[in-house]
Amino acid sequence: MDERQRQNLLLMASLCLRGTETCRVRVRNISRGGVKVTGPVVPPAGALVRIQLPNLGWLSGAVAWTGGDDFGIKLRSEIDPAAVRKPVTGAYVRPDQPELRRVA
Repeated sequence: MDERQRQNLLLMASLCLRGTETCRVRVRNISRGGVKVTGPVVPPAGALVRIQLPNLGWLSGAVAWTGGDDFGIKLRSEIDPAAVRKPVTGAYVRPDQPELRRVA
């Protein structure tokens, strides 16, 4: 896949700004080298950010462009865009809820 080829999708992700400040954003499309994001906060071009994507974890990059509520993140290293579409494995149990058991 050419780096400029983008896969359209819509998923939620966490974006980390200025070290520890995080917010939820929508990922609109993704390629090997970047991500198009829509969010409540639009960092300036050149800002260093981290984004957490399913199956890939936290990735570092820099804001390459901005426009309205959208902005593009140029990732520090290439990724496999198909990995974010794979089912996330593992079971999640909320720590504040007891395990449910069937009573006979």
